[in-house]
Amino acid sequence: MFHEQKERLMIGRLTGTLAHFRTDSIIIDVGGVGYLVHVSHTARNHLYAAHLNDPQARHTLFIETYVREDQFTLFGFLTEEEQTLFGLLTTVQGVGNKMALNLLGQMPPAQLAHAILAQDKASLQRAQGVGARLAERLCSELKNKIMHLEGIMHASPTTPTEPPAPPSKRTIKKAPTPSPIAPSIADDTIAALTQLGYDRSRAYEAAHKAMRNHEGAELSVEHLVKEALRLL
Repeated sequence: MFHEQKERLMIGRLTGTLAHFRTDSIIIDVGGVGYLVHVSHTARNHLYAAHLNDPQARHTLFIETYVREDQFTLFGFLTEEEQTLFGLLTTVQGVGNKMALNLLGQMPPAQLAHAILAQDKASLQRAQGVGARLAERLCSELKNKIMHLEGIMHASPTTPTEPPAPPSKRTIKKAPTPSPIAPSIADDTIAALTQLGYDRSRAYEAAHKAMRNHEGAELSVEHLVKEALRLL
């Protein structure tokens, strides 16, 4: 039985014009050669809208290349953050390449990262094929890893993914040290916000932003809830 080999080959990035769109993939023309690249639903829609606006525009995709038996498969991403998150998702048992793309297609990378940090299993289960057990594994196995991804954690969860200018090297930066406010106070604040009707992802984001805004201060749950509500 063959197992998927996560072996990165020479293709790390492709830049060209968009030639064709399929349900879960696109063909990008690079110097007259068309490369079939699998992308998330979100990335496909983004590229399709850009193509309608300017069919001759050139686009850059960050590429992960996988080999399985005699198949040579390319997966494309608009940003390095999306590519990094894809790699992390596939380290979780039960998450293959297709499942990882389903998750990335359900919400932008920053929003997905915040959902995992907030233990928002309901949001994760909206992705096709993700059940309660898999959502639990995603949260428990990736929480600490995602917490240190600065590019993802500093992005707004609702900000659309925009392709940046390609950097010379792919790096993963560590995020700053979290606020010293007691975890129990943060958890109680998030719980209070969810009781007010906010979903866990938004509650988590607002609570931790309020904590960062008052780093070093001794705040009660009541004060943190008030500060978080101002941000929602």
